[in-house]
Amino acid sequence: QHYGKHLVAQLTPIHFALSFPQKRSFIAKQTSPGKLATAILEDFPQACLQSVFVCIYGGSVTQILFIGWSCTKIVLCLSLRATVLEWEERFGESYETNEWYYRQKFRLVSYCFGPCSQLALESQQNLAGTLIKMGRNQEAFQVLQQVVEGRSEVLGSKHLETLKSKDRLGYTLAELGKHEEACRLKQQVVTVSKEVLGLKHLKTLAFQRNLAFTLCDLGKLNEALELMQGVVATHLEILGRRHVQTLKSRGQLARVLRALGQLEEAVKLTEDVMAVQSELLGPKHPSKLRSQDVLASMLYEVGRYKEALEQSQSVLTMRIEVLGPKHPETLQSQEKFEAFSAGVEPLSPPR
Repeated sequence: QHYGKHLVAQLTPIHFALSFPQKRSFIAKQTSPGKLATAILEDFPQACLQSVFVCIYGGSVTQILFIGWSCTKIVLCLSLRATVLEWEERFGESYETNEWYYRQKFRLVSYCFGPCSQLALESQQNLAGTLIKMGRNQEAFQVLQQVVEGRSEVLGSKHLETLKSKDRLGYTLAELGKHEEACRLKQQVVTVSKEVLGLKHLKTLAFQRNLAFTLCDLGKLNEALELMQGVVATHLEILGRRHVQTLKSRGQLARVLRALGQLEEAVKLTEDVMAVQSELLGPKHPSKLRSQDVLASMLYEVGRYKEALEQSQSVLTMRIEVLGPKHPETLQSQEKFEAFSAGVEPLSPPR
């Protein structure tokens, strides 16, 4: 129930191959911009020409294999490029690559199967997720509206994929400042998820965690605390302390404790979460940097100004490197570092 997808992913040949560091340099070379340009400008036109001849005159096995290999190279270049960039901790470039890939995939799938097909809606969902990572929440909101409408019509309002899209839509509403609307939508998602999936399903727990996020925005801190304590306890029971989902929930619990004024406890919890994230995800992973960014604010609030400044500077340096100087999270870090350097609080605390 809880580990199936992860086990399947680890057993597929491509994940097996990618799990070895020595293989990464080879795959990185095969997905480089040069290889992609060659595949699109040379292999693809040749494959199309060969396909025409095969359709008109018939073809040999060699021609068919050539066509298949040319198309495979293009697909691999496009689909693995973002993964390779993530390996190299170039997350900003990875997001840009994924955005282009999902847009092209949506156009192709829409042309072949229609814009309301499951493949098309899945491409839009992935595109919206990428736009959120890039800080482009208004665009993501518009895309997700189409996804929710399409999935509600095709799959029904209680289907898991529909619930996931609604939950993501609620996130964008909160980011756009529409907290009341976001809260109502997320509460609906949690209610249906409990009914359809059960109280201990991982998606139900994730939906509850996201609801707690919005409850904090609305100042309903006691409700958020009660909700997050239950989510963390269940995650610890099912997944253990070092699972990524458990870390996300514990990080959210720390934010609730901070909002309630329990700063020392919140700092300890965030430090523990950040240490495990560094070990599991790497020191430059965006999730780890978000935890470190929150920790810097907490340290400042408890009067540990020098440590807060050091953490803030570290986050800013790594975000410039992995996300780029113009990413919204980088700009937020720059504002915070300048505020800490000047000895004043930043205008808007991190979420």
